[in-house]
Amino acid sequence: LPAPAHLLAGVFVSWDQGEREEMQANQRCASFVSRNNGTSWSRHDFPLIDCVDPQVAILPDGQAIFVGLGRVPGIQPRTNTWLVVYRSPDGGVTWESEPTLIGRGHDHPALVVDYLSPSRKGWVYIITTHEWRDGNGDGVTGIFVVRSRDSGKSFDEPTVVSPNNLGNGGEMPAVLSDGTLIASFVDESPSPPRFERRRAWIVRSDNGGSSFSTPFLVSNDVCGPPPVYQLSALVADVSDGPFRDRLYFACRQFGGGPVVVVSSKDGGRRWNRPGVPVGPTTPTADAAARRVMTLAVNNAGVVGVFIAERTAKSGDGCLRFLFAASFDGGESFGSAEPVSTSGCEQLAIDE
Repeated sequence: LPAPAHLLAGVFVSWDQGEREEMQANQRCASFVSRNNGTSWSRHDFPLIDCVDPQVAILPDGQAIFVGLGRVPGIQPRTNTWLVVYRSPDGGVTWESEPTLIGRGHDHPALVVDYLSPSRKGWVYIITTHEWRDGNGDGVTGIFVVRSRDSGKSFDEPTVVSPNNLGNGGEMPAVLSDGTLIASFVDESPSPPRFERRRAWIVRSDNGGSSFSTPFLVSNDVCGPPPVYQLSALVADVSDGPFRDRLYFACRQFGGGPVVVVSSKDGGRRWNRPGVPVGPTTPTADAAARRVMTLAVNNAGVVGVFIAERTAKSGDGCLRFLFAASFDGGESFGSAEPVSTSGCEQLAIDE
């Protein structure tokens, strides 16, 4: 795993003033790297236009990789958004100037690295929602999976999982300690009437993403909407702790409820539905609040949920961040405690 003091982050920087086209033209992706536990950081800006959805990872050999969506200067037509990969030979301190272009028609790229398995250590996997036209000219969505076996220098032919005739949105991937790749997705009705709730699924690959299992249901009664669907999170416990290889999946509860975490002890085949609610209990936790979460597991097997919440009361300008942890493999979570706030929610948190 990367050295504890070596931190790498990817962000996109947007403008909130001006016309839409002007804001998109000025939207950029950047990386920040620290090699001293976050005491100081250096920034690198990528030459992409209208860049969104950045993901970064430090590889086992000390190199780094950046994945994002954006328009590439000099590549025609200028309006097309590409799935783009940049490499860094030194863990994100410097970056190569020429990107690798994976293709178009992608949304929500997600990145995962195999850090542990004996045969595939260092392999990089990118998962996206991919849309294309079938033989009848109808739009089809599926889960796009592409891998690199040489630290992002080249990528193999992709695999596309199209499990049904619904709208399928790729979510987060994970890798178990034996190298099994887990890709999660949610489905929705491609046309009205819409499903009341979204179903969440995973597919498994034991051959490095060359092929996948039939889907295993994660949840059909937890994830929203309403009021609006928000991205889910998936993580695998690859620690040497007591819950090694347990999977955790989190999503925003339907009807404007809190974040809910479900877990699997058998590699995603069965899940402990309906899961454990994790989230704010303060008066600001109203149904219209927007909540996005991420998951992580430390080297002792403690799973943490980080929640970013924008409340309806505060409008668009106020965010607060909360964290909750489970010490028993996701069976229960402590209360979600505020980590920080943008300032204008301080009064509500104090209440």
